[in-house]
Amino acid sequence: VNFNLRGMRIGNCTSATRQCFKAWNQSNIGSQSYRCLSQSPGALSISKTCTGLSSLASVSLRHCIPSLLQTKRHPLSISLAHHKRLTRQPILNMSSDTTTTAMSALVAQGVVCTSYGGPEVIKVQQVNIPPPGVDEVRVRIGAAGINPSDTYVVLGPQGPYAGTKLVPPLPFTPGKDAAGVVEAVGAMSATGTPTLSVGDRVYICGSITGTQAEVALCKINQVYPLPDNITLQQGACIGVPCATAYKALVQRGAAKSGETVLVHGASGAVGLAAVQLAVSMGCKVVGTAGTPEGEEAVRQAGANAVVNHKQEGYLQAAKSILTPPGAANEEAGFDLCLEMMASANLANDLTVMKRHGRVAIIGSKAVPIAINPRATMPLELDIRGVFLGNSTPDEITEIHRQLYKAMECGYLKPVVGMELPLEEAAKAHVEVMTPSSGGAAGNIVIKLKGE
Repeated sequence: VNFNLRGMRIGNCTSATRQCFKAWNQSNIGSQSYRCLSQSPGALSISKTCTGLSSLASVSLRHCIPSLLQTKRHPLSISLAHHKRLTRQPILNMSSDTTTTAMSALVAQGVVCTSYGGPEVIKVQQVNIPPPGVDEVRVRIGAAGINPSDTYVVLGPQGPYAGTKLVPPLPFTPGKDAAGVVEAVGAMSATGTPTLSVGDRVYICGSITGTQAEVALCKINQVYPLPDNITLQQGACIGVPCATAYKALVQRGAAKSGETVLVHGASGAVGLAAVQLAVSMGCKVVGTAGTPEGEEAVRQAGANAVVNHKQEGYLQAAKSILTPPGAANEEAGFDLCLEMMASANLANDLTVMKRHGRVAIIGSKAVPIAINPRATMPLELDIRGVFLGNSTPDEITEIHRQLYKAMECGYLKPVVGMELPLEEAAKAHVEVMTPSSGGAAGNIVIKLKGE
């Protein structure tokens, strides 16, 4: 059995915690030996070997109390790992000063929608955040990302999510993406994966209570470690935009090193992430944007070339940039197109693709369009839908593992285009759909107080 203790003054424990210690001290779990694995001013790690164990047992803390009394006052994290199961079960996660607060409900400021509709229904008021239950964590939010899908949720039955489980019951706090610091961790079930501790910097992709608030309650599998070289504001831009970019580029688009990629609408949150990821994979990338600021953002993301999609003939210009002189028609154009507005562009996308090219649809208005199916036949083109919400658990695991690696290595740096305070949340929802600059240039985030 192994357990880790991050310096807690036993004298400051609540009565409930003292009862836990008393129960552990009275446990009879066979012969025991202790070995100090590591010790620092803020943490003590002890290994306890027990013989004759047939199941998870409670752990006595009496041998380490003298050491704990000398440590600094930091959050406590205790976990048990059965030597046969090779699983860890956090039993307690709390701060010595905020034990009662951390594991009880609290009140925070956040966005609350009491009716469905446009930005006018977005109000900032107090929200109640419950304590974390089994396989749950509570995060103090530093920044929340705003995505187009958040506006669809707010629209409710009036929007593209009408009739689906994506429309929450009223009242609700919108938002899937955020970054912050773990404030409390609930107990883990036998199938839980306890990889987080109080005080860890994390980013969020989905939550139980909504992320556009000062605090959010999340399932453990909705929270991921944030690399040290990524700010909380950048971390708020990872969940939906970067995960969607990876899914479209790799899992649905099957991009390979050396291929040519058109990111049609590259200056937005998903587009800039897609450019960075494609370049890191060794692809040759052309991105489109609608403003000088957007074009510059795409260049900074590493695109080989940028064209303005408000100019006449821009798609053919994009096609010619990476096409060798004298290339046959089937070898001219792009292997992969990541399309952000298929309702406007799909028919034209098919004219700039190579043989066996793939068009991955990331975004579109919910309106019918007309295309000629025969346009896909001569070059045997594929049209593939992309929807992050349909990802399997294995796909989600792969996505966030690869995103962490890309960020840690410096290949992926989410771009923050606009920061607004919580009080201007309604404006943020307007900007993400109709940018006041005339075109997107990075992510929009709400700055909170979690740092």
